[in-house]
Amino acid sequence: MFDFLQKKNIKTAILIGFYLILSLFVLIPQLGWHVLVDWDEARQGVNAFEMYKTNNLIYTTFEFQPEHWNTKPPLLIWLQYICMHIFSSFEVAVRFPTVCSIILMGIGLIWLFNKIGRIYTGFFAAVICLCCDTLTYFHCFRSGDYDGMMISFMMLYLTCFFVYAKTNKQKYLILFFVFLILDTMTKGIQSLIPLPALAAYLLITKRFVIELKNKNVYIFSAIFLLIVLGYYFIRERFDNGYIQSVLDNEVFGRYSSAIEGHNGTKTYYWNLIKNDNFIFGIILFPLAVLLNYLLKNKDCKQITSFFLLNILFYFAVITLGQTKLPWYYFPILPMIAVMIAAGIDNILTSSLINKRKTVFAITFLAICCCFIYPYSNVVNNSFHAKTYRGDIQYFCGHYIMRDIAQNKLPYDNIYYLSDNDDNNQVSVFYWHLLKENNKNFYKINLDNIATGMLIQVNKEDNFKKIQDRFNIEELYSLNQARIIKIKDKKQ
Repeated sequence: MFDFLQKKNIKTAILIGFYLILSLFVLIPQLGWHVLVDWDEARQGVNAFEMYKTNNLIYTTFEFQPEHWNTKPPLLIWLQYICMHIFSSFEVAVRFPTVCSIILMGIGLIWLFNKIGRIYTGFFAAVICLCCDTLTYFHCFRSGDYDGMMISFMMLYLTCFFVYAKTNKQKYLILFFVFLILDTMTKGIQSLIPLPALAAYLLITKRFVIELKNKNVYIFSAIFLLIVLGYYFIRERFDNGYIQSVLDNEVFGRYSSAIEGHNGTKTYYWNLIKNDNFIFGIILFPLAVLLNYLLKNKDCKQITSFFLLNILFYFAVITLGQTKLPWYYFPILPMIAVMIAAGIDNILTSSLINKRKTVFAITFLAICCCFIYPYSNVVNNSFHAKTYRGDIQYFCGHYIMRDIAQNKLPYDNIYYLSDNDDNNQVSVFYWHLLKENNKNFYKINLDNIATGMLIQVNKEDNFKKIQDRFNIEELYSLNQARIIKIKDKKQ
């Protein structure tokens, strides 16, 4: 896999190096600046932190009870657990595994497409993904959610499958199953959605019967089932009821009904795509598809057919599902990126007719210039640690909790007013962090407030209720969150 270091593949090494530099400016800056985000990122953060404290690697917990709300396999949690032993910032520890998976995806795309002579398809697909602020903005490339890692492994197993189908080299079949296992151990059932499309592609390309006779398919399928199902049954052994929770949450319940009110019309995802900030998609995607089918480049046609089939199938599956969430369509975006990149590759290949290297160089530089604006935009977002909330008000109380835990604020024995707390997942994580740093922090409601208490109140309406009842001294504030001292009760 590291043959790109040989001189004959110096172009691959240069493009991978260039991609690494570009990715670091997008993915790394201010990675731990923002507090964890509800719901999923903070939930994973709690799962990983409690694993960090208990060293229980078999099943995840929430408030040290078996976790049945988040029923995904624990690969991401295991990696976050490892990172918590490495990084002083737990926010970085929660997000760093996703960042590494995205970098791996980019390198993998360049390396894999180079194996079929389409290195520019891999390179530009990786760069387009970096320039997609939908993927880098929240819940994906720079977060501790499952989706970024799931997308990375999914794109890698899809590309391995395509390269295998084209070259018939068994090492790519092995890599396909490796990344399929990693993907399934990341996000369970959702990671398997493209598999019927892959079977359909084998039928279309008349390879289905050939693969039925390939003993390696059965061997690696058995290994896949042994590892994945093995985990589920081992966890059930230690966490009774886990498999039923998986069936209720990930299979029957989520698909047949709208979980937690996350519903939408049949045009829900189409409307998201139309309004997406992924400027390459809605504008260049249809043009790239048309170009790839019109120009006489067999590879680009096959790439387009393969990923278009996967997009249509994936889109149909999530559209028919009753639970609708914005990030469910994120895996489609890197597939679109590959097809656009194939179109760019087509243009570059055409510019090399009659070995016109000058024309090729000018064309390559002109295409690269088109990435300056979207790339600078995502870099700006990263360096300013922007999130989808767009303001600090929503998380101001958790910034205070983190600052107290890190001794940036000189307070202890704080009573946390938790009435109607909307951010329970985030709060639990920072309660754990406070306890880890030997801070005394207590939950309290309005009816239990007494003279002399130091209270953190995060909502303006609760602050006004306290003001109506008590004389207070305001010690610190951040947006609408405050640390106050109760002096005495009003007469």
